[in-house]
Amino acid sequence: MDRQLPEKDTSSLEQLSVQSDLAYNDAIRDAFDAPAAPTAPVVLTRSEKLQMAVKQTYERKHDLTRNAKQVEEGWVKANEVREKADADAESLRDKAEAAKAEIWATIRRMEAVLKRIEADRAADRAKAEEDRVKAEADRAKAEEDRAKAEAVRAKAEADRAAERAKIKSLEAKFATLDSEVKMLKSKVEVLEFEKANVEARLRAHTQDIDLVFGMAKEVAQYVASQDSLWMNRIRRRAIVINSQEVLARILLPGSPPDNKNPPPDSKTWRNMLELEGKLSFTKTLINTLMTDDLAMQWISEDFGEFRDLGNDAAHPKYSKKVWQEVIDHMSIENQIDEEEKRSLGVLVNVTSYFKNEYL
Repeated sequence: MDRQLPEKDTSSLEQLSVQSDLAYNDAIRDAFDAPAAPTAPVVLTRSEKLQMAVKQTYERKHDLTRNAKQVEEGWVKANEVREKADADAESLRDKAEAAKAEIWATIRRMEAVLKRIEADRAADRAKAEEDRVKAEADRAKAEEDRAKAEAVRAKAEADRAAERAKIKSLEAKFATLDSEVKMLKSKVEVLEFEKANVEARLRAHTQDIDLVFGMAKEVAQYVASQDSLWMNRIRRRAIVINSQEVLARILLPGSPPDNKNPPPDSKTWRNMLELEGKLSFTKTLINTLMTDDLAMQWISEDFGEFRDLGNDAAHPKYSKKVWQEVIDHMSIENQIDEEEKRSLGVLVNVTSYFKNEYL
């Protein structure tokens, strides 16, 4: 806060004036009341005493007035000095505030510097600790590598010793095997000669077997075309094969018409039933074929090499009516029983149905 200057004190001047007036009145009263001296070389009259008292009073008043003026001048000078001192104090206070602000700024800068120094020290300590840990890890790794190298060296030494022993053993075995190889070469030469003889005999036997098999097929072909029993068996097989081929063409739309290899077992048929877009066929197949175990057994058979044997025999060309007549004729001749007749009828009906619906 700014220091307030005191107001000019006028009470002292008034007191000096009052004191001078009182002194003047007291001097006059003393001059009239004072007793006369018993003896005096100079006798003053009352008027002279009064004049002397007035003169002394005026002198005293003059002195007091002069003193008052001096006091007032001193007071003015004191006020000037005080104002100057206040101005100097204000200037010093401003300078002190500026210096204080600068000191605080310096303190803050020093604190920031100290914080940076402390942070640098902490970073240096952390770096030193990290370097120490890394050096310790490197030392441990170097020690571990040294131990591993020592172990590898020992193992290599042991391996070399084992290899040397193994080489010696292999050399001994090689000498033994070399003698055995020579003996086996002589045996191979004998076996090669025997093999040539066996192959020659095998070629001769194969020709004989082919001749016998061809004769058997010719006999079977002849019997199938001449004997009614065999002919009816071939016709029965033809019903099954025709059913397989028709169903295969339904289940496999992309298969060629001359496909002669129907699925070999019922598992393949079940897989085919899962084809997309064949729900109606599946329903019909289940409702028709699955009701007859023998028909399903036939439909999953594989006739192998004898599949086409006798197919050139005289038989109808897959007409439902004629096939039914053939089935009835075979039943009359007691070449099929009632169960086989019913199952063959199921296959003919299913085949005819799908040929009319889909093919």
